[in-house]
Amino acid sequence: MNVEKLAMLTPKSLDLDHIPGGIAELTQMDIAGALHKLDKFEHELLRVKYCGDPAHGLYASCLMWAMEQDWDLPRGKTDATVMFALSEAVGSNRCSSCNGVSELEIDNKIEVCPACNGAGVQYEQPPEGCADAVEKLRKKLHQVEYAAIAKIDC
Repeated sequence: MNVEKLAMLTPKSLDLDHIPGGIAELTQMDIAGALHKLDKFEHELLRVKYCGDPAHGLYASCLMWAMEQDWDLPRGKTDATVMFALSEAVGSNRCSSCNGVSELEIDNKIEVCPACNGAGVQYEQPPEGCADAVEKLRKKLHQVEYAAIAKIDC
């Protein structure tokens, strides 16, 4: 007798033709395991962004890189520039008022979110005189992120 037919005769068996699929969820451990091919900076960036790890090592690496650049920053603004660029690169800019939906219910009416003007995101202003440096560091972080993701076998 066929094993599948025998299994169908038992009252508590699974229907082998209709096994429901699930949504494969990647855990933080899955992501960390996939990062083994990356250099230290790439590894830190992706762990901070996708695993929620503290950004201490990434901050130090970015600070060192920023200090090596010949940027014309106002005195004492390197730290603030790095912090701002890191928060932009690895954080969510989702509007905290509407949670990125871009609309709110105000007085039983659906209205455009006044905090983000319907954009769903909020961008803060970089430290004064540091916009160019923030943009350069942000681009560097995105380049590293994309190069690192291309190295990962998934």
